[in-house]
Amino acid sequence: MEQRNRLQEHIRDIRRLYDIRAVLGLDANKKKIICPLPGHRHHNNTPSFHIFPKAGHQQWQCFGNCG
Repeated sequence: MEQRNRLQEHIRDIRRLYDIRAVLGLDANKKKIICPLPGHRHHNNTPSFHIFPKAGHQQWQCFGNCG
C-alpha cells in the first residue's frame, strides 16, 4: 500500500510540474491535434488527440484507434 501511495504522490507531482501542451510544443490555445503517441495506428491525419482540464489538472484522450 505504501508503494501505491508513493506512486500516486509522484503522479500528482508530475501533473503539477508539467503542462501537456508545453511538453508537446503546442501553444496554450491548441486543444486538439493529430495523435503524437508512439504506435499511432490511425489511417488518416484527422486531429483526434484532445487535451482538456479536469479536476484541477490536464487530461488527454485520443478519440481515434489509440483509445
